Parts: sequence; C-alpha cells; structure tokens
Amino acid sequence: MSRQSKEAALRKILVVCLRILLFCCIITVSSVDRFVFAQEADSFGQQVNALLRAARDEGMAATNMKKLFTLGEAAVPYLVKSLEDSEVAIEAARALCFIGNQEGIVKVEEFLSKNPNHDRSDAVRYFLRGTLVDSANKDEVNKLFRAVASYEDGLGEALMVLAVSDNPASLEYLEKAYDELQQPQERPPWFNNHLNTLKTIITHKKERQPAQKTFTNDEEAIKATLHTNPYFLRYSWAGPQDINISQLVFNPSGDSVLVTESEGSGEGGRGHTVVLKKTAGSWKIIGIWLAWQS
Repeated sequence: MSRQSKEAALRKILVVCLRILLFCCIITVSSVDRFVFAQEADSFGQQVNALLRAARDEGMAATNMKKLFTLGEAAVPYLVKSLEDSEVAIEAARALCFIGNQEGIVKVEEFLSKNPNHDRSDAVRYFLRGTLVDSANKDEVNKLFRAVASYEDGLGEALMVLAVSDNPASLEYLEKAYDELQQPQERPPWFNNHLNTLKTIITHKKERQPAQKTFTNDEEAIKATLHTNPYFLRYSWAGPQDINISQLVFNPSGDSVLVTESEGSGEGGRGHTVVLKKTAGSWKIIGIWLAWQS
C-alpha cells in the first residue's frame, strides 16, 4: 500500500472516530438534560404536594392556596394527579378551581362524578360553583337561577355568582328570578331582604357603564373592577369605601390574580376570595367564593 493510500485510510478512520465521539457527546448531553429536567419536574411536583398537605391545616389553608395559585398553569398536571390521592384530593380540587384552567376544572367535575358521596363532596361542589361566573354551561347556570328564584340551599352563593358575572344572560336570569319571587307564595322571614338585594343588583347591572378611566397600573384597574361590580354594591349603604382589598396574588404570567376582599367592618363584615383574569387589556371576574369557605 502506498504512503498516500495509508494516509487516506487513516483520515477515514479518524473521521469515523470523531463522528463516534461527537455522537457520544450528544447522547451524554441529552441524557444530562433529561436528568436535570426530571429532577426539576420531581422537585416541582414535591413542592405542589407539600403545599397541598400543608393546606389540610385549616389555619394555613388560605396561605397555601395562594402559594399554589402563584405556581400557575405549571401546577395543573400535578394537581390533577393529586385528585387520585385521597389525603389531598379536596385541596387539589380547590386549587384547580382557583387557578381556573379549563382542563383542570373538567378533571374536578370528573372527580365529583366518580365520588358523589365523598364526605367533602359538598365542598367540591361549592368550589366548582364559584367558577361558573362566565360559564357557557346552560344546565349549570340554570341551577344557579333556580336557587336564586327559590329557597334552596346555596341561594346566596348562586346570587353571588350571577351578580358578579359580566355575561348579559346573567341579568336576564336575575330579572326572571325576581319576577318569579313576586308571585304569591309562602315566604320565609328573610324573604324581603333577599328580594331587595336582588332588586338592587338588577338596578346596578342595568346602570353599570364600562370604566372610562385609564389606569396607571393593574392594581388600580383591579380595584376599580371590584368597586363598580353590582354584587359589591348590593347593599344600600355600600360604596367603594366599604370594599377593602387586602391582598393581590398574581400568577407567573401576570394575567390572573387572586384577590382577598372584605366588606364593611365589625361583626357585620364579610369577605370574598375573587379571581380575575386580564383579557384584551381589561380585568374580568372569573371566580368568586366567600372568604371563610375558601
């Protein structure tokens, strides 16, 4: 074999060796990336699980729910998986309703369908009901209407959800409920208060105008959204000065916020947990629950 032939053969061998070495490096880097990603995912999943378990303590539930909310959509797959864990299933359902991811809410509905007699099924129904503010599910919204137009359990919650909704159909449901309630019937002692509250909400819904002011920041816009909502103005004495917002917790993308709100003061004061979403530059309420139940 000539010298040139030997050199050519050696070059070919060297090229093959370099290609093999490069391939091994790529495989190694890829394996490391997968390992790091798996470690990060495992760490994130452990964080979600730890917060869910901490939320089982009634005194720490609200704090840990807010922490879960700040994890945003990334937490949804882990929360859905946690629905299978009997120890934290209810806490996972609650967090999914707060985050408002549609796929997550469907999974909560499936959980309730599979476990209708769970000892805390009423709590799950309550959290789901709070997500119906902007729902297109006519069957579920009709249940809210029936509760408002009668004396069923959940009347106050149903009125709350329909009252905060920006959906034009919510006004139609409330007016229909008001008309039905005025028909002759046996009435409980608190009937007139309910009827007056309903009438006040309907009036505010009819008179409400879109905000004309340009806000300097999201916090200002969020507060204005709550201050002008018919539900929070349902009492004759109620005004913006009676709606106190103590905390705003944003998701990672900054387009969803969980708000802690309180009304009035003293023994008569009430509070709510409200979730708003930013769409096309405007903040809109998409979920609401009484603070002491959320």
